[in-house]
Amino acid sequence: MFKQLLSISILLVFSFVTKAQLYITSGETITVSTSGDLVLQEDLNNNGTIINLILGGSNAQNILGVGIINTLIINKTAGTATGTGGMQSITNTITPTAGALNAGGYITLLSTVSGSATITQGSGSYLSGNIIVQRYVGNSIQWRMVGFPFLAATTLAESSLAGFYTSGYAANTYNESGDNGAYGNGGTVNAGWNAFTSGTITANKGLLLSGGVISSPINFSGTVNTGTQSIALSYTTGNTNKGWNLIVNPYASNINWTTIQSNNTTNLDNAIYRYDPNTTAYASYVNAVHTGNQSNVIENGAGFFVHSTGATSLSVSETDKTNSSPLASLFGVQPIGYQDKSIIKLSLVKQGEDYGDEVIVRWGVDPATDNFDGKYDAYDMGRTTGADLSVVGKDGTVYSIFHGSALQTKDKEQREISLGIKNIAEGNYSINTNLLSAMYAGNDVFLRDHYTNQTTLISTDSSSYAFMVTSDALSSSTNRFSIALNYKAVDHNTANNNLPVLLLNNPSTGNLFTLYSKNNFNQLQWEIVDASGRSLQTGLLSNVLKASTHQINAGNTNHGSYFIKLNGDGNALPVLKAIKN
Repeated sequence: MFKQLLSISILLVFSFVTKAQLYITSGETITVSTSGDLVLQEDLNNNGTIINLILGGSNAQNILGVGIINTLIINKTAGTATGTGGMQSITNTITPTAGALNAGGYITLLSTVSGSATITQGSGSYLSGNIIVQRYVGNSIQWRMVGFPFLAATTLAESSLAGFYTSGYAANTYNESGDNGAYGNGGTVNAGWNAFTSGTITANKGLLLSGGVISSPINFSGTVNTGTQSIALSYTTGNTNKGWNLIVNPYASNINWTTIQSNNTTNLDNAIYRYDPNTTAYASYVNAVHTGNQSNVIENGAGFFVHSTGATSLSVSETDKTNSSPLASLFGVQPIGYQDKSIIKLSLVKQGEDYGDEVIVRWGVDPATDNFDGKYDAYDMGRTTGADLSVVGKDGTVYSIFHGSALQTKDKEQREISLGIKNIAEGNYSINTNLLSAMYAGNDVFLRDHYTNQTTLISTDSSSYAFMVTSDALSSSTNRFSIALNYKAVDHNTANNNLPVLLLNNPSTGNLFTLYSKNNFNQLQWEIVDASGRSLQTGLLSNVLKASTHQINAGNTNHGSYFIKLNGDGNALPVLKAIKN
């Protein structure tokens, strides 16, 4: 009933007025449940809110007023709709079906914690004039990579950026030629980062922002990109660390890396990388698998890294825009392609932390090698805070996504792959695993803890291995863990001669565990703790001789995993993991 009355009212106005307009007063809202039911062919003066509006006809139209439009569709056979005053704030989309829009500096693309307004796929010269683009970043202390979809020549001033903050913040740009290969926890700050403290940058440069108290969403004004965009990627010869480019999603829209990558195959690795402020780690995506929150969808307003292997350019077109949503703060559903390959995700989490660091190990159909393949692998970019997990290749390459060569049948497959851990402090941790795709030919994959001599089957739907890091340096060794295919258990008495004390009956079917000493100790203190670090039983063994065995009592504890902490003559010894069945 409302829509019918509205249409009649507009027709009556048009019948009696030579130059009519739709006028919405402040505080009023017009809700059109189906886009296409409100088509305006004359001027718009909107000071209220309109849900779903089409600007049509073949004549010129003026857009006035200070109002809100949820979805604005431009569908004109001729003429241009032009912003001539006030400010229209778009909360959802501008859809350029046909004809042209001249924003004139009087249109804002809003950005909130719930998302940012977009401009969907168009063709031809469908958009001109400046648009104000907002970028919501919140007050998180974590780093985040952002960008703006303006013409590359548009400059963004640091003084304008600083004006949005009421207290201190940090902003950085990235210089490919300055890269020194230092990432994450392991070394000095990468020399490619440049503090953005004065002057201007061009809009094709990504920004890394952190901290500060911000009074409103960041916003800049400029002419937004339309049509095919060519993004130059630099590569400084003579240094294998070169080729990292922090670039910007060139459109005010989500884009699809799958289609972009398929059209850009020269001097470019297939992976993309973005720092995830939720997990304080780099998230990566390559060949239909991902870590963290980075899928093939690169969100509106994102800055992200690509790695070039030579001077080249990246071409992005209107057809690369997508209506699909990014993963945001959630681990999404499995993308197409997970169903037919051997893929395992591992995450390292410290007790009490909400997020851990992830890696993916896969083998299978694609013609990958066991070395770095630009089409299938992604580098590990490190982590600024928190425990860091990676896959370490035989040549020392460190991966976040490792794609090994195709698996053989179970009776022939025996390979082992090293995992790397860094930035490990004393405390309780777990390595959690998820099988994203069944293993080829029934191959079994085990997580090996070379410190406690424990193995855990991880080629199941999901598993979790709890472990402790103590004052013993070996417990935080970067090469403590590996994953092994079809691992065959061995006699720990002969396989681990470096351990001063061994645990013999493990798992135990009762309350007693048997220790085997390979050294002489005047006093050997022991303590049994649970996975949370709570002490359950303690004891002292005196005059312990080399090659002697001693039983300790775990007490009336439940079935599960425990840790035996040892101290021999005042020196901390490696912690033993005990399993009670």
